[in-house]
Amino acid sequence: MNQAENLIDLNAGDRVSAGQWNLHNRLLRRLSTGPATMITSFGVFHRQLPTAVTLFRWAKLDGTLNAGGSVAALLWRGANGDWGEWDTNSGEDVTAYASPLLSSSLASGSWVLLMKLGNRWTVIEPSGSGTSFVVECSNDGGVAGSATPAVNCSFTYTVDDLDGVELGTAISPEHARYPNTTYLAAGSDGRSAYGIAFTHVTDGLVLLHLPGETQDTTVCA
Repeated sequence: MNQAENLIDLNAGDRVSAGQWNLHNRLLRRLSTGPATMITSFGVFHRQLPTAVTLFRWAKLDGTLNAGGSVAALLWRGANGDWGEWDTNSGEDVTAYASPLLSSSLASGSWVLLMKLGNRWTVIEPSGSGTSFVVECSNDGGVAGSATPAVNCSFTYTVDDLDGVELGTAISPEHARYPNTTYLAAGSDGRSAYGIAFTHVTDGLVLLHLPGETQDTTVCA
């Protein structure tokens, strides 16, 4: 089965796996014309997209977006001008409208996916929906911790998505650390740099788990 077939049998309202979600995001970014399936955290919608690049925009909110309201949003695009990418500030602001599906506020700076509905750019996929995804991390600060003197580990990380787009810096993982214990940073000396993250309406990017960050232990002879 090829990758695209993983999405073919989805119906409106179906639950989707993390793999299907990640595949959908990659396909959507490369979509130009023709029939397509659009998945959001609210369900699955089948829709003919005559020119997808004119219907969708990635954006960051310039202010708080409340349920039923609107706010200015800054559009992002690829360095090559591709609206399916999001690594470059386009310098263009639009008014983003909350869809009826949005029941809580979105904080200023939140990433959103906008769709052109009539004359309005409407938020159809807000960050903070709770969808987790795989990220790649590199240590960018903090200390390893020690027993003597008593110092807690405070490692922070730069977090990228799997396409290398930077999502955040100086992010501390949410998993528990023992006090006054030395840790080894994820991604160093052959340890895994991959982790699990999600976005939150008020907290922003949350690095939920980073299994490659481990205690520095010594094997006794």
